[in-house]
Amino acid sequence: MVTITAKTTDDEGVLNANSLTLTVSNVAPSIALSGGSTVSAGLPYTLSFGQVTDPGQDTVSAYNVRWGDGETDSYTTASPATHIYNDLGVKSIVVDLVDEDGTHPFAGSHSVTVINVPPTVNLTGASSVNEGDVYSLTLDAGSESFVTLVVHWGDGSTNSYTTDGAKNHVYNDGGIDVVITVDRVAASVTNVGVGSKTVTVINQPSSILPSGPATVLEGSGTPLPWARSATPAAIT
Repeated sequence: MVTITAKTTDDEGVLNANSLTLTVSNVAPSIALSGGSTVSAGLPYTLSFGQVTDPGQDTVSAYNVRWGDGETDSYTTASPATHIYNDLGVKSIVVDLVDEDGTHPFAGSHSVTVINVPPTVNLTGASSVNEGDVYSLTLDAGSESFVTLVVHWGDGSTNSYTTDGAKNHVYNDGGIDVVITVDRVAASVTNVGVGSKTVTVINQPSSILPSGPATVLEGSGTPLPWARSATPAAIT
């Protein structure tokens, strides 16, 4: 509250004074907020503090962030703030500012949608294998539970496993690149293509093996048959 006084003197030297009392109301500051519109559950979300608008030119001493999930953090500087959401859905972030005039609630707001990310299965193994040889693939499903892991070997063969770890397969046709993919089957959902790996199957030349009796009479003209070797049978 301020008082404004105006004084005048007339021609006879009489002093006249009038006063006006003025109440100056505080204007609450506001802040611009920015950040991604979505974030995956369990991963850090970053909220950036933008420009503070305050006609009174007060100094902000605290940024109180209400993350929309019941959690609150307070910051003394305008550095980016981070938070991890564990629950899915739309979260309304609200920032309260504190300055010399007190706490100003709802100075800024921002919405973010927390989405689910399907778990992944890590695939490790050699980048190539000879046709007919055993290829070993290791599945690592991490800490996420599952019912089965379905492996599509890339050659039309599919196997389902109730455990992760090392799994074996034999490719009978070489000269190709195969893409191994894995589906994760849980109690209520199937996550398709949660892991993949490309493997080169190397073609192996066929060999000709002679067969016949170990002895033969001189001049008998016994024919010597030949047999083509075959690649090993598939191992599952």
